[in-house]
Amino acid sequence: MAKISLFFACFLLINTSAFGALLDGLQVHYTFDQTLNDSSGNNNDGVAFGGPTFSADKDGNANSAVSLDGLNDHIDVASLTRNSFSQLTITTWFRYTGATTDAFRTIIGSSNGDFFVGKNTGDTRFGVQDGPYNPSMITGSDAWDGEWHFIAYVANGNNGTLFLDGVTISGNSSFNSTAGGFLNIGKEIDNNHYFKGDVDDMRIFDRVLSNDEILQVQVLNSTVPELNSALLFFISMLVASGYRKFSK
Repeated sequence: MAKISLFFACFLLINTSAFGALLDGLQVHYTFDQTLNDSSGNNNDGVAFGGPTFSADKDGNANSAVSLDGLNDHIDVASLTRNSFSQLTITTWFRYTGATTDAFRTIIGSSNGDFFVGKNTGDTRFGVQDGPYNPSMITGSDAWDGEWHFIAYVANGNNGTLFLDGVTISGNSSFNSTAGGFLNIGKEIDNNHYFKGDVDDMRIFDRVLSNDEILQVQVLNSTVPELNSALLFFISMLVASGYRKFSK
């Protein structure tokens, strides 16, 4: 029994340590579980404007995503600016409920208009502005079909890469962000382009996540980061207990 307990505890510790490494560089995590607070421990809490409400997430859990009306709802992240990151990864789940003919719809943008990730105007393309604007990071996308999708934007210097539902879609090497304004969820300052739909589990890292890491983030439970430290402590106690029993 001691051997089994020790093996199981070691297995969990190894996997949990790997999970901890995955969260290296996490600056923001919004679970949107009836709160706009940052659960990463960095106190980068969001501030609501307009009147965002809480809605069901992709798994049907009530009040576990944030709903934006496309008119004036948005969330300011006043403590973070785009140009404070030389490396950046943003991941989030979203569900768009507007029309494909709508003008620009912003998942995340900046208060000075130089940063934008979201729907291109009047069609199904996915656009990114990170300094210069690329309206066709994804062409003919199904991201605007009213279903939940997972998006990741990765920036490394002048290189930007977009992932949709865990698949690398497009890269652009001409970006050069000068966005000094703070980050907005659901709004981009140019002509007030607001997002219409639901957003959930947004994370912002100050490093480049690999393709495999992005896939791992995609399947994370939104409550895991808050439990991580306690879980590591609990597992370390299991390992110590198992070792003492096994060594007798």
